[in-house]
This record gives sequence, C-alpha cells and structure tokens, in this order.
Amino acid sequence: MAARKHGVRHNDLRFAIFGFVVAVVLVGTDSIADSDTEAVGRFQTNLAGARAKVTSLRPRYHSRSTTMIPGHNAAILSYGDTSDSVILAIGSGNSNVVEFWPEETVAGDDPSVSVGRFCDLRGDGIMSVSASNGQIAWVVDLINDSWVQANSVPDHPVCDQDLDGDRLPEHKTGIATVEIAACDDISTDGNFNIREEIEGYSAWDGHAYAKDLRPFRPLYDRDLASVRAELPKLRRKVGAGCPNDLVRVASSLYLFNKILGQEAAGLAEADRAMQGATTRNCGSTPTPQGRCTRRTWPEIKAELRRMAVPMLTRDRSFGPSPPSAAPSSSR
Repeated sequence: MAARKHGVRHNDLRFAIFGFVVAVVLVGTDSIADSDTEAVGRFQTNLAGARAKVTSLRPRYHSRSTTMIPGHNAAILSYGDTSDSVILAIGSGNSNVVEFWPEETVAGDDPSVSVGRFCDLRGDGIMSVSASNGQIAWVVDLINDSWVQANSVPDHPVCDQDLDGDRLPEHKTGIATVEIAACDDISTDGNFNIREEIEGYSAWDGHAYAKDLRPFRPLYDRDLASVRAELPKLRRKVGAGCPNDLVRVASSLYLFNKILGQEAAGLAEADRAMQGATTRNCGSTPTPQGRCTRRTWPEIKAELRRMAVPMLTRDRSFGPSPPSAAPSSSR
C-alpha cells in the first residue's frame, strides 16, 4: 500500500511528510509593522497571492479569519466551509507562504493528500495532527518575518490533551527508562529486556517544545498522587513474581518528587515502596529463559539518582492572547 502524502506546501514545493504534525507560532491580532517598505510590499504581494490561490482552488471557501501578527510583516489566514479549512502562514520573505490543506484533494494533487485537523494553541500557535499518524512532528517558526522550519518537535503530538485547562495541549514525553533485567531467551535464540518507561510532559513555550515549564507542576502533583494510589495493591504482591510494576512506581515516586524539588523525600518514599522486594524472579516467566542479568533496587536507585530530570523553573515566553485569536477547526 502506497504511503500517504502530507498536504503541506511551502512556496509551491510539496513536503511529503506522512503522518506529520504541524505547529505554527502565532502571537496576536493587531496591525503589521510598516518600518520596512520593501518588506511590507513583499508581504502584501504574498498575502494577495495566497488569497487568490485559495479562491482559485476552493471557490466554495470563505474567509474565516485574517490574523495579523503584531510587530511583524506576517499573518495567519484561515479559509473554509462547513466541513473543511485551510490555514496559510504568510511572511515577508520572497514567496514566503506555508499552506496547510485539509483532508481532500487539491487540484493537481494526489487524492490521498491529508493533514488531519487543526487545533488552536491559545492564539500563539496552530497545530495540525495527521488523521493517519501523529507520531512525527514538523514545526515552522516565524523568524525575521519569514516562516521557517524549526528544530523543536513534540515526542507524542496530540491536539486534544489539555490536562490543565490552559488551552494548550500537553504532550507525553519520556523522562526515564528503568532497566530491571536483561535475559537471553533460549526459546527464540534471542534476548529481551524487562524495563519500565517513566513519562513526563512537554508543551509549546512560544519558541520550542519544553519540558521544564512551571505550569506542569499540577500535572506532576496529580501523577505523584496516582502512583501513590497504586502502591497498596502492589505491596500486597511483594515476594510473588517480578515486581516490575513496583519498580516503576518506586522510580516514579523518586523522579516526580525530584522534579517537584523534593528529592530527599522522594528517595525515602521510593525506598519504603521497595522494602522487602527483590528482582531475583524477573525473567523466569512466562517463557523459558537462559541467563538473566538482574539489577537490584540499590543498583536501579543509583542510576535514577544520576539521571537528569526537567526542573520546573521557566514560564512560557509568550503573553496571554485575546479570546478571539486564531480559531481552531477539526475534522
């Protein structure tokens, strides 16, 4: 089955980016800068050309919004009808127009063109999640009044995971991999590892996807309470089988506390969680194993203490936006 193309164009050069997420930085709804006459002229030319192109390719579309970015020769346009929309980012560079088309055929394009649905990042950005696969991200940023590809991307992009009600999606991101045992699997002539993944958060901060934002504190408080709630049930199983879930909970207790600035308390809490538990049974079931290298809790704990974790020390670099900024649309 042929791979689907991602319906994003930049200066009429198609980017075939299957399953990509597009996040576009956006800052407000005021007038454009007029200090550079040539830049203003290029921007107006790009703006007129983008509007004409949408009118030609989608006669049924109407203009939903034109958001001028204050202090810049740049704008975000939204066109659409009752079911579809197209987002265009306009800058002042030569032919600087980035287009995000909906899930339907654009004249002359492959019928499978798709970018999924758009969501608003509180007026400071727009993200488009592919309908087929949103696990890889493609980001453009406004630099010197031109939209350019940025280096920062979310690990697991989503559009509708606003966990703290701030109208910005939070993205799950790995903060630690805890290795418990490595075994030779004699049934498959291969090997396997017993490990647990600990996840934290990232979100757009106005310039990049960041893991060290103060708004994440309530989320880690919530996650800390959640793993504590798992503990009584897991403690009742101590001595039976591999305590991989208990290792995950103990590791999370330490790491989440450390992220919240409570490392000593987290270490003591993790030690209490693992009291009397052993990893000697890890790798013995469900299939016959060969030689296993198992790590004790002191060894795991020592590695956890060496791990760098995000400290929640920064605020987002953009200010609040008016409620009417950059509408969102979804499929």
